[in-house]
Parts: sequence; C-alpha cells; structure tokens
Amino acid sequence: MQKIVSFTLIISALTHATQAQQPKPPTLNFSTDSVALFTLDQDALQPGNELLRQQGYVSQIEPTRQGSLRFGIWRQHNTYLTADKTTNIRTGLNTLPALMQVSYTPTAEGPGGFGPVQDTPISLASGLAQPLSFRANQISSLRGGVQTDKVLADQTSATDLNTLLADKEGAARDMGYRGDRYISSQFAVIGNELVITYQPFQFVPFSARYIPDGEPTMRKSPLNPEARNGILNTCYPQLGRLSYYHAKNGAILTIDTTGKVLGQVRLTEDLRLTPGMVLYKRAEVIGQPEGELIRPSGLSPVVATDWIFGPDAAQKENPTLRVVRTNTDGAVVFDHSFTITFPEYGLTQLEMLSDEGGALVHVTLGKGLLKYQVGYAYITPKGVAWQHIWDKKDPASIIPISGGSGPFRIFQNATRLVSLPDSRLMVLCQYDNGYGVQVLAPTGLFERYYSIKTRATEEGTLLKAADLHVVPFADGKVLLVGGEIRNARASVFDRFTTVDMELQQGLAPMPKAAPGQKNLFFNVTTGPVMFPSTGTAQTATPVQGARMALSLLKGKSVEEAVATSGAGAGSIGPDGRVAKFRLSTETSQYNIAPVLYLLVPSEGTGAVRDMARYGYSLPGQPLFLVNPKRNEVLIPLRTLPRTTQKGARANSYPQAVFLKMVKCTW
Repeated sequence: MQKIVSFTLIISALTHATQAQQPKPPTLNFSTDSVALFTLDQDALQPGNELLRQQGYVSQIEPTRQGSLRFGIWRQHNTYLTADKTTNIRTGLNTLPALMQVSYTPTAEGPGGFGPVQDTPISLASGLAQPLSFRANQISSLRGGVQTDKVLADQTSATDLNTLLADKEGAARDMGYRGDRYISSQFAVIGNELVITYQPFQFVPFSARYIPDGEPTMRKSPLNPEARNGILNTCYPQLGRLSYYHAKNGAILTIDTTGKVLGQVRLTEDLRLTPGMVLYKRAEVIGQPEGELIRPSGLSPVVATDWIFGPDAAQKENPTLRVVRTNTDGAVVFDHSFTITFPEYGLTQLEMLSDEGGALVHVTLGKGLLKYQVGYAYITPKGVAWQHIWDKKDPASIIPISGGSGPFRIFQNATRLVSLPDSRLMVLCQYDNGYGVQVLAPTGLFERYYSIKTRATEEGTLLKAADLHVVPFADGKVLLVGGEIRNARASVFDRFTTVDMELQQGLAPMPKAAPGQKNLFFNVTTGPVMFPSTGTAQTATPVQGARMALSLLKGKSVEEAVATSGAGAGSIGPDGRVAKFRLSTETSQYNIAPVLYLLVPSEGTGAVRDMARYGYSLPGQPLFLVNPKRNEVLIPLRTLPRTTQKGARANSYPQAVFLKMVKCTW
C-alpha cells in the first residue's frame, strides 16, 4: 500500500526581514509503503482471544549497488511442533525460526515500494548427523487443548541453516551473520592511557543473535605518564588511529592501536612556534559523507584534527593565535596565524569548531571582572577568510537566543559547524529544551538564528533533546534529523520482539551434530556449568546454568538442580520445568521517532516533519538513510498493530506490526 503527501511548515527563524520579504518555505514530499512483519490472529473458537503468529526483529538493512534496500527479518513462528519420538523433542507449543527477506526500491520519480516477500522456515534437521523428522502446524485455537490447521513446515519443505549461511552475500548478511564467533574492539584515551577493550561474542542460531562469550578484556598503553589533566586527542575509529599531543616531547603524534608512530609534528623544529605559545584546544574536523545511501554513522566522518596555539598567561593582550591542521597520517595540512586586537583587553577564553571547509575560532577578551569583548575568525586551508570583533551596539547582532545574544553565545552548547556552498557558516547548538542554529553571512557577520523546540515529552514532561544528525546538500539546504522520545513506551512491542534463544522448555538430550555443520540445537545451555562441589568449568549466567544442570544432574529434582547451579527459584516455570531462555530485542524503554528539519539558511526558511505520525524507529537499525545526490531521505519504521484488511475496522483481525518505509524528497 502506497501513499504520497506533501507538507510544509515554517520553523521559527529570527531575522530582520519583514513577513512580506520572507520567501516560501521548502515543501517536503512524502510517499510510503509497508509490509507486514509480525501478525496477530483471532482464536477460531474463542472470538476476542488473540493468537500471536510470529515474533522477531529486523536483523539487517543493507543498501545494494543498485540503490535499493534489502531487509532481513528473523522471525519465529509460534507452532504446534511434533517430532520423531526417538529425538526426545517435546511435542507441544514451540517456535520455528524463519528468515524473511524483502527489498525496497526507491525511484527517482514516484514513490518506490517493497518487492515480493520471501519467508524461509529453517529446518530443525539442519546440520545433524542423523535424519530428523518433524512437523510444525499452524495453531487455530487454544480452546480445550491445541487445535491446528495447515502445516507451516516439515523436514522436507524447510531449508537447511547451513545452506543459508553459505550464501554469504545474501541470506547470511540478511540475518546479520559474521561468523560463529567474533571479537568487538573499541579504543579510547582514558586519563593518560590508550585503552583498548575487547569483547568476544558467539552466535546463537535459534535466534540469529550474538551474545557475549565471556568477560571483556582490556589492553592499556601509556601515552604520556606525566599528563595530569588528560590528553588532547582525536580518535579515527575507521582507521584504528589516534592523534594526540605529547606535552613532554613537545609534539603531535599519530599512532595506531599497537603504538606504532605513523606521523610526528614537532612544535619547535617543524612548526617553529614562537617561545611562550601553548596548545589551547583541538577540534575534530568533520568531512563530507560519501556514498549513495548513507547511514547516520557515516554522516560525520572525522578526517583531520585542528590544533590552536596561543600565548601563555603572561602575554594575553592582543593575542596572536595559530591554527594547525593535521590529517589522519599525522602530516600538516595547513598552518595559519592571526591576531585579535582590542586595546587593554586580554584573552580569557578560547573555543573552536571545525569542518572540512575550515575552523571557526571564538575568542573572549576581558578587562577587569565585568567588561568583555568577543572576537571570532574563520580560517580555511587558504588562510584567514575573515575576522571580527562583535559590535554589541549593532541592533542586527543583538538577537535574543538561549543563554545570551548574538555571536557572544555562538559556542553555547555548540556541537557542529557546517560550511555551506555559498560561503555561509551554520553553527548548531543543543539545549535541554531544543536546538539553536546560528547562521553567519559570507562576510562573517551574524545573519539569522533558528529556534527549534524539541517534541520529546513523557506524560507532559519535556525530555532532553536528541542528538541531531546533520546533512548538508549541494544546493545550500541543510537537513537535521533527531531521534526523539515519544510518550508511548517500547513495551507495547514486547510480545512481538522478545525471541526464544532455544527450542524447548527443559533441555532434552541434544541430537548429535554432523562435524563442521551448524545446527539449531546449539545454544547457550550447551556450555559448561560451574558446580560448587567440583569447581570445574564456568557458567555464563545462573539461569543458563540451571537448565544445563537439569540434563547433567540425573536423579535430582528441578529445585535441586536450580539450587546446585546457583539460579533463583524464579527460573522455574509453572509446569515445573526451567523456563526458556528468552531475550528482548528492544534497545530502549521508549519508542523513538525521527524528526526532520529542512533548513534553507540563505533564505531564513525551513520545514519540519515529525515521523511519529507514520510509526517508530526499528531497534538496533539506522534511524534513516540519506541520498545527498538525489535530495532523498528514506526512513524505516514499525507501526503499532493494525488490521491487515483494507477498508476494515481498525481493530479487526488479522492484525500486524508493519514495516513501513517513508521516502522524503524536496
């Protein structure tokens, strides 16, 4: 089902143009298409009682070379399962995993839409040494026992898990598979050390999820043992590199995570700094995103570092400042100086924001306790583009904004600088109750200010505004996207997104696996368990240990097994068996909805659209994907349960949580 709408709304922009002079705000065009993810049906013999057909999660969203999006959805069908009795698999209610695949193709003209849906049930016989016959029936009613109708899958119609995992560029990617085990690593500068954290993960086939495999480990490397107040540094995660200032050696070093020095800029020998100059600040240089369909994580690549040097405390009047940019190899990109002059006023504070176009430096000059002046300059690779002292008597510069007025507060909670194609600059500021965007003209003079209030509330209470993603376009427009919290809590999706991590309640003897083959019976309960009496092996969690203890401690009751493994009594189900290990795939207790703000800084106009009217963001997946070349944004969402029948009442069955794609153009 596709729908196309257009929408325009002016954001509050403070300028000195009259209403008659204001140009029209941009128009946002929206089209949508949707496909059912997880369905609810009505009990055939008990009207009003619901039957949950599937639960699961969106496991992957993958852009293709053709410009489309490929979705992988891991689903677990709720079925009545029967199997060969020699396998000791319980007959009864159980879940059968399946991989759902569907593609969405946007078009330059028109709405685009979803293609055919492919749902592939996974065989319980996957990777086993001996044949296993089974049958999974769809449930029609739970009245007076379990009533079933059609067969969803059996050993002949279901697909072997190993066949899917062998399709490395297709099915394996769609289920997020990256190997049976992998190690995630992160690095950061903490205090005066480089700290690298390693966390191993293992793949659980029944839920296609990765869970921690043991405790994380850390490796620490001293960077500058004499540093007492932290180390100014920039991390380049995509390259595994780090640039930092080594005060003792008087140098800017660029190293990899092994500590190997890749580049070195010596302050005295290479930069020939004037005696008495010290390092004040550094700023990450944000580059332009690359690609056709870009995720939020790729919108702010750090491509270099700006370092600013200035006079020490004894030489603060008429300060000469020096901005040096180094790239990811540690080489100098540019090196420019400028002087801020105002008689009898000295340097009291200095801030800097940078992007690929240049560095915006903000200097506060003070005299006594109450007098101040503000100087600011823009330094590009070619040199000093402009510099100014803020004229506090100019009415055009005295615009009330959050925390002050005009350029004096240009760095009040500033988070991002954007150099626009027409030589304007845009500074994004973030406050508890919203966002502020200041626009500087090509000459550097204050031009206008956008005031944007957050829509994030909970029971009438304003919540902290979300971090904004910034997307500049070649035509001078700028898109801001924030994922904001909504009143509805994510618990409304719990029954659809809590997955079983294993096949059964109670652990029957595991069927023997074929060498080198993956099977659905591998799960977290197959690991060793810590028994207090022997002190051998180790358990991941008490509940997992309780289930494993049931299969190992023969002759003991459930309670004894639970007590032996250290699990609490709450892990015992109502039937006297240890409950299944289940896992919620929600990543937040709140529902998140993207909000789009499209600004035209040269005109002082803008439009806003709240995506909550369409649905909520998918847990663990991109908030949106953007194609800067086509002025196009794609927003994947999920809806609350609604009827699947066109024209039927909203609460009629069957119902479904839908995957909805919203395409926005202008």
